[in-house]
Amino acid sequence: MVAEHDPPRRVDFSSTDPLETRDFLDDSYGWRMRLPRPSAPAEPLNVSMVAAGPLISARAVAPGDLSYSVRGDDYVVIDTLLDGTFELEHPGGVDRYGRGDVYIANYPDAEFTSSTHDIRVLTTTLPCSVLDDVANPDPEAEAAPVSFLAATPREGDARHWRAVSRFVDRMLNDPAFEPPPLVTSALVRNLAAAALTTFANTATPEPTWRDQHDAHPATVRRAVAFIEANPDIDISLGDIARAAGTTPRAVEIAFRRHLDSDPLAELRRVRLAEAHRELEDAQRIDRGALAEVASRWGYPEVDRFVAEYTAAYRRPPEARG
Repeated sequence: MVAEHDPPRRVDFSSTDPLETRDFLDDSYGWRMRLPRPSAPAEPLNVSMVAAGPLISARAVAPGDLSYSVRGDDYVVIDTLLDGTFELEHPGGVDRYGRGDVYIANYPDAEFTSSTHDIRVLTTTLPCSVLDDVANPDPEAEAAPVSFLAATPREGDARHWRAVSRFVDRMLNDPAFEPPPLVTSALVRNLAAAALTTFANTATPEPTWRDQHDAHPATVRRAVAFIEANPDIDISLGDIARAAGTTPRAVEIAFRRHLDSDPLAELRRVRLAEAHRELEDAQRIDRGALAEVASRWGYPEVDRFVAEYTAAYRRPPEARG
């Protein structure tokens, strides 16, 4: 399971005081930032931040020039630069980013200096523990923590990160968005998976002999039974594998081999069936009722729920069976 599920916490910050700004960013991100030559900017630094569970999404506007030094913590911070320039100086050289660029701005063991000029930036912060859980869902496996091998995306993958991070940021900044645990978990997992897809990293395990040996129909039956008994709680691939008595990779291979599917797709199918049963029994089905049912079963956007429901049942959810 990903983490605790508190309601979204929203914070807005604006200040021209460099020391107040430093303290806010230190407290908010867990960074140990040092402003080397603080001087009050003509315009304030503005940060709008939303935290949901272990995830933080923030939009910041920093006018003028700002310099600071950073030492990493147990977080990975990924920036999408919306405007301005960002420069990161590290032992290997200097990296420069401009409008539209995506890059890892902080990570464990990082130690570097940065400077910005008239930036607007979308910042996403994920704990390393979440990335490790998604990359290595088997808690019994002796897997090393995930490390990223490059600060810039694989070729062609920046667009994927921009789309996913903006979607999550839009959802979190909706004042009416009060997600149930399944939705928060889905958002966090999707972001972690997107980060692992976008940036080259060390989480590339090959199937072992046990994985191949355990990928038989009995593994599928045990996994499906567990999924069908627990669709209403936050379960991960690791949870499914433990219930099946094998490794996450073996479960994935078994589902692909025997069902031409994957375990998380089966979990979505079962949750969709539960939502279908609720709607069949509902006294009314309007947009509000659809959104409530969709959210309860892990769909943050009702339009996506309607599309998947219609594809599965060959009729929109508003139509009675």
